[in-house]
Amino acid sequence: MITGKTTLVAHLGYPTAGFKAPMIYNPWFERRGIDAVVVPMGFKPEDYAAGLNGLRRLTNLRGALVTMPHKVATLALMDEVTPTSGVGGQAEPPAEVYVVDALLHDDVWPDAKPELRIYDTVVRGITHPDNPMRQGDRLDMLESVQFLGRGPHALRMAEFARYPELVATVCEQAGWDASRLRVFRCRVRYPIYGSQIGLAFPLTD
Repeated sequence: MITGKTTLVAHLGYPTAGFKAPMIYNPWFERRGIDAVVVPMGFKPEDYAAGLNGLRRLTNLRGALVTMPHKVATLALMDEVTPTSGVGGQAEPPAEVYVVDALLHDDVWPDAKPELRIYDTVVRGITHPDNPMRQGDRLDMLESVQFLGRGPHALRMAEFARYPELVATVCEQAGWDASRLRVFRCRVRYPIYGSQIGLAFPLTD
C-alpha cells in the first residue's frame, strides 16, 4: 500500500508502455517490506532536462532508473559523476545460466573496457561498484567479459534464437544505427544465488 511515507523510484524514459521494471521491483519491494514504489515517468527528449530538474526537488524521491533515450543526456545533467558506471543485476531466483549484455554506441565511452564485478548481497544487499565499503563482499569468479563485435548479429545465443532479430527491430523502430553498437557479454553458469553480477565501465575525463 502506498502511504505518505512511501518513497519513489522514478523510471525515466520514453515511451513507457513497454516498461517492465515496475512489475519486477514493486513485488520484490513488497516481499521484503520496503516502503518504496517504482513509477514510470515519460519525458520526451525535448522536455527531459526540465523534467529531471523538477524531480530532483522532490523530498520523497529515493532514486531513479534511467532508460532510453535518456541515458547519455542524464550523464551531462549530473552535478557529480562517479568514476564507474555499469550494467548488471542480481542472480535471483536460481538459474542455470545468467547472461549480462552491454550494448554501447560508438559515441558512448569509446575507450572504456568493462570489468566483471560480482558481489555477495545476502547480508548487505546490492551495491554501487564505487562503494569502497563493499570491496570485502566481492567474489572471485572464473568468468570474464567478452567483446562480441558490433551490431545485433553479435548477440547470437542458443537460449534465445531471435534475440538479434529483437534488438535489430527495436533499433529500427527507434531510428538507431544498430551497426554502431558495441556488444559486451558475461555468461555465468550456475551463478551464486543472490549475488550481484555486473559489467563496470571505468570512466575517464
